[in-house]
Amino acid sequence: MPAGDRNHQGIVPAVALVAAAIGVAAAVIGIYSAGLHGPWLLDDYAHLPALIAHPPAQPAGWLAQVLSHAGPTGRPLAMSSLLVDAQRHGADVAGWKLTNVLLHVAVTVAVWAFATQVIATLPARRGAAAAGLVVAALWALHPLQVSTVLYVIQRMTELSALFTFAGLALYVDGRRRLADGRRGGRRRLFATFLVCLPLAVLSKETGALLPVLCAVTEFALFPGTRGRGRPRIVVVLLVTFGVLPALALAALYAVRFEDLIAAGFATRSFTLGERLLTELRVLVLYVVQVLVPVPAVLGFIHDDIAVSRSLLEPPQTLWSLLALLAAAGSALALRERMPIACLGVLGFLAAHALEASFLPLELMFEHRNYVPSAFLVLGAVTAVKTLPARPQVLAGACAVALLTVAALTVLRVRIWSSPASLYANTLRLHPGSTWARSMAAELFSLSGQHRQARDLLAASGGPGAAMQGLVLACREQGAVADASFAAATGALSGPVDGYQAEALIALAELGLDGQCRYSGSAFLRLLGAALERPVAQTTSAYKLRVYQAHFLGREHDYDLALSALDAAWRLRPEDPMPLFFSAELAAESGDHARARGFYTRAVTIAARTGADYSIYVEDIGRKLQQ
Repeated sequence: MPAGDRNHQGIVPAVALVAAAIGVAAAVIGIYSAGLHGPWLLDDYAHLPALIAHPPAQPAGWLAQVLSHAGPTGRPLAMSSLLVDAQRHGADVAGWKLTNVLLHVAVTVAVWAFATQVIATLPARRGAAAAGLVVAALWALHPLQVSTVLYVIQRMTELSALFTFAGLALYVDGRRRLADGRRGGRRRLFATFLVCLPLAVLSKETGALLPVLCAVTEFALFPGTRGRGRPRIVVVLLVTFGVLPALALAALYAVRFEDLIAAGFATRSFTLGERLLTELRVLVLYVVQVLVPVPAVLGFIHDDIAVSRSLLEPPQTLWSLLALLAAAGSALALRERMPIACLGVLGFLAAHALEASFLPLELMFEHRNYVPSAFLVLGAVTAVKTLPARPQVLAGACAVALLTVAALTVLRVRIWSSPASLYANTLRLHPGSTWARSMAAELFSLSGQHRQARDLLAASGGPGAAMQGLVLACREQGAVADASFAAATGALSGPVDGYQAEALIALAELGLDGQCRYSGSAFLRLLGAALERPVAQTTSAYKLRVYQAHFLGREHDYDLALSALDAAWRLRPEDPMPLFFSAELAAESGDHARARGFYTRAVTIAARTGADYSIYVEDIGRKLQQ
């Protein structure tokens, strides 16, 4: 064959592949564009309002703004990207969500690179890039990803996934080069652990699983041979960045179990053992969501999932354990004949090793399946590819699968396009969900449908519903009687979850803004009783302490108000606002020396943040000079 014909045969498929990749990216952007104006959600309210309200005017002040309270690393890389959006888009949610969509496209490219490298390890490696693109497209267009991409704060999950899959792609490429005796293998392995790993961890702590995923990939795709073990550099890197940190982390959690683990479960309605048992069922549900992504198994929030009290309560717990053991056993048995299927199963389980384990987290969120789902899709597509069927049949099956998941994603994005449609759909799929009921009741209340709101809360019951009932009474009647506060106080039980905390915060704001009349002392009794219990979220505890100080100041109980502000500041020592408020209250009480001390500390911290607190600096400074 002439050289020109050979070149032409190589160029045409490459051009078609690039065109297909561009088409996938365009499809992702086009489909998700319909959901850009959807609502802020859950942790968005915990992490983003202050960033939007007080973005630093100068880059020099960004350092104090790039640390989150969501994890031990502060997640500075993800927070930096959110800070850029705060500067560019302010409160316009569409701009923030567009960034998430574009990041999803970038992660898709990384998944494509990883899948291509994995498939290229097979003896019949021809068409690896095309098959890898099918994997990436199915994953990117899957409806499960909507609850990550259109949930702004999950930028953290996306960025961590980007560097995780980039690291895995480099790792597999490096291992193939070492196995084939080609140059560049070591450099790629070092890039995985010295570049991608830190970037993944600084986006979200789940990035620390990259060495674990590399170890699983090593086990599945590169088995040792007789007389020839694994390259020493591979063993050294996996031990240094995987085994040793895991042992150190295990020792840390063992030594500080009470404050790192037990204290977290004190704010939950389940124990450590119950969480581990429940996660067996959650993992099976995650598999179902990937392989059978019908609307009935989705729904964004899953706070209605029953807690497993034992292996037989409910019985599905035992069946889930057996199913997971069978899947893992099958993967091990198929390691030699179908190594990528083995990687799919073991990679899925390994990617859930943190958030489905002993950590005192909520039981289930779909964004936790963002990285693990790619392993299942990779394993499933490769398994189908090995079926003894004609290429045209396999291509047709892939096309049908892509059209199906894309159509389901179109429908789900439309649901996510407005608060009303999202909350209504969530309530329909999860009628027992406390969160869905509370959000639906909030929408009914804001639209003047008070009876429907009350009916929803009456069906919910519990302390959260009792407190939200006070908020609805404020909106409907403009006042709340002392007896209603007493009833809500009596309904308190267990730790203060996010539902109760948000209702208390809304109630405080309505009272301080003059939109609702009620006795400050009655509210303080309710708030004090709540704060005697563990509060699930630090941000919520901080806000509740600040509002407690506001109401105590109104009652002229300055000592208790300053104590509440001190408790708030200890929760967020980088925030000068409790100190500014303390200066005002101390001055109001006549203790000007103490007020100047609070003011000086507040100004110092405000300058350190780089955010614009000039209105507080000038206003309180004038008051102290009078």
